[in-house]
Amino acid sequence: MSGLELYDAQTGEKLGKIDRLLATVRVEDLYALNLQRNINLKDLKIEGLEAWVTFDEQGRSNFRQHPYSTARDNRRILFAYTAANIEIKGGVIH
Repeated sequence: MSGLELYDAQTGEKLGKIDRLLATVRVEDLYALNLQRNINLKDLKIEGLEAWVTFDEQGRSNFRQHPYSTARDNRRILFAYTAANIEIKGGVIH
C-alpha cells in the first residue's frame, strides 16, 4: 500500500502516515471446508513512517485505541502477528 494515513476511529485525530507498506501474509488452510481462516503476518516493511503521539494527564496515549478490527468483529478470521519480522525505514515520531 502507498500513501496510508492513520486516524483514531473514535475521535478522528490523525495518528500518522506511512509512505509505503509491504506485508507478507500466509493464509493457513485456504481451501479447507470450514469457514474459519488463520492468517499469519510473516514480514512487514514500512517506509516513511511519521507518527504523532500525545499523552493525557493519566499517561494514556492517543494510540490506546488500536486501529485494527478485533476478533469480535469477525470471528471467522484469526490474525496472528507475534512472529512477524518488522522493518522500518525512515521513521519520525513527534
